[in-house]
Amino acid sequence: MTNGAAVVIGTYAAEEGEQSDSVVIGRFAGRYASNGFQNVFLGNNAGGGTTGVTTSPHYNTFVGYGSGSAIVDGDNNVFLGNQAGNTTTTGSDNILLGDQVNASAATASNELNIGDTIFGNLATNAIGIGVADATAIDTDAILELDATDKGFLAPRVSDPATAIGTPATGMMAYDTATSRYQYYDGGAWQDFGFGVGGDNLGNHTATTDLDMNNNNIVNPTVISFNGTTGAAAPTK
Repeated sequence: MTNGAAVVIGTYAAEEGEQSDSVVIGRFAGRYASNGFQNVFLGNNAGGGTTGVTTSPHYNTFVGYGSGSAIVDGDNNVFLGNQAGNTTTTGSDNILLGDQVNASAATASNELNIGDTIFGNLATNAIGIGVADATAIDTDAILELDATDKGFLAPRVSDPATAIGTPATGMMAYDTATSRYQYYDGGAWQDFGFGVGGDNLGNHTATTDLDMNNNNIVNPTVISFNGTTGAAAPTK
């Protein structure tokens, strides 16, 4: 065992190799990490490696019993928790937080896993909640929410136009005063056009036929046909 400028504490810690500029604390911690440097291994068998396998992990932080225990050549990983990342062998640039939390594969890189609930693709900055793992996030999504028995609950605000001081274009909220979803178009808050009380067609120009599907237009003030405007007939 040769450990230049390293702190090594624990029975069999960094026993089989060299850990330069590293902190290795715990029984069997970094035991078979034969050529690593600038790692932090804290916990029994943290970064332990595999007997007979030459390992060269660099710039990793493993905290917790058995965290990163199968590491071979992975770099720049952060594993925090009991047996966190204990299946990773050559994966790099992963962040795995929680009890027995792992990446999607032993060789996977650039993945985020927080408690097997929040996943991320760190290469594309995409986040998935409720998905199977980081590889399940839709490639065109910055955020994917997946559930079979839960819905999306938007912020509920009474009159967003007065409650939200400086909205960003595209901001959305549920207006509890009107029971409608609203969005900010860059100049004013607008209804999405649905909510309690039926459809609100708004001031729009149609591009296709309007099919009422056997429903009535109720209580219009004025109806215009082909540019001719007249008072609306009473609803039957």
